[in-house]
Amino acid sequence: MEKCNLRSLDIWNQSLTYDEYSFLTSSGDLKRLYLNEYIICHPNGTLVTFDQLFKNIPKLIAFFMVFAENYSSMFESDTFKKLTDILPHLKELDLYGLTERI
Repeated sequence: MEKCNLRSLDIWNQSLTYDEYSFLTSSGDLKRLYLNEYIICHPNGTLVTFDQLFKNIPKLIAFFMVFAENYSSMFESDTFKKLTDILPHLKELDLYGLTERI
């Protein structure tokens, strides 16, 4: 299998590598993504940054996320600046568990 052709993806309480996540989102046709207390890591063990989650999903219109306890390392100083190109096409953005600790 070369790529997944998903329109909707729910990931609940899973640990994935960035390669696995990239494969699941590889078609570029994903419209809805729900992430609930998940972990997506690079091969070196570092968490994938929040903006990297949107790399393969230009058609995304709905994004739901429940943050796990260790989410703060997903955000770098320029993460929200990078998101300014991504967020305008979203019709729905729901973030749960995000606190001021970042």
